[in-house]
Amino acid sequence: GDIAVLARTLFGAWSPVIESTRPLDSFVEGQVIGADDLIVAPWPPPAAEPPRHVTPFDSASEAATVGYGIVERLRDFQDLKTHHRALVRREVERLRSLSARLESDLRRAREADRHRIFGEALLAGLESARIEGDSAVVADPYHPQGLPLAIPIDPAQPLQQNATLHFDRYKKGKRAVATITTRLAAVEERLRGWRELEQPAAELRTTAEVERLREASHRL
Repeated sequence: GDIAVLARTLFGAWSPVIESTRPLDSFVEGQVIGADDLIVAPWPPPAAEPPRHVTPFDSASEAATVGYGIVERLRDFQDLKTHHRALVRREVERLRSLSARLESDLRRAREADRHRIFGEALLAGLESARIEGDSAVVADPYHPQGLPLAIPIDPAQPLQQNATLHFDRYKKGKRAVATITTRLAAVEERLRGWRELEQPAAELRTTAEVERLREASHRL
């Protein structure tokens, strides 16, 4: 107790050691270190079960430097691992979300073909069109029975001008399909690359593996 500590202090009986659950050189990056796995002590502890490794040092400062250095190195690596794992996860989620938005945009762009049909129907039905509010009702040129087709229009514009507007939307949609398709392919390729990094990021064991992961992410 306190008397033993006082006696050791007075008579210079300090014998600093590191008490650990395994040899000090077996504490390597990638391992999680617990509170009792490594303890810096002023002198050797009494025998314990299960037996613990005791490494002596010439001074308390040397024992502290080595012991806390091991703890900091392992914890710094865990922080680094957590950082890279989160980075990969965020990028995967970002690209997955972007891919979903592009797919939605592509579906809408592909619907532009209906504007071509609207334009053709308006031109074919200029003489017979019936205006109903914001719609022009004409015969569907692509239906065998020519069923009525309601086409959205701007009532303030002539039907021919409305047909031109629908053709313009059709052309814009066609251009958008090509652009979005190209971009979507690039995003999906990047997403595949980042997904391939998810497991390596979760299993990082050494600084060399961290560096390889960093280089792989920079190539994407």
